[in-house]
Amino acid sequence: MVIAIERINFRHLPVPVRAAVEARTGPILTATTAEAGINSGIAATLTTSTGRVFLKGAPLDHPQIRAQQRERAVAA
Repeated sequence: MVIAIERINFRHLPVPVRAAVEARTGPILTATTAEAGINSGIAATLTTSTGRVFLKGAPLDHPQIRAQQRERAVAA
């Protein structure tokens, strides 16, 4: 069962979260929110000074967080 989560724009993430992302990616030039999908609180393609990356995540207290954590482990 998938529990939908409200998606937010990258620029609406808390400043410490955006800073943590930029610490890994470098400066973010643009952020485009993904239209598809329903179980990620944030899903965006980020254009950085060194290329593009896809950012995906959910609040730690969301019921779907285990699925996000499994996906991270598989992708690692």
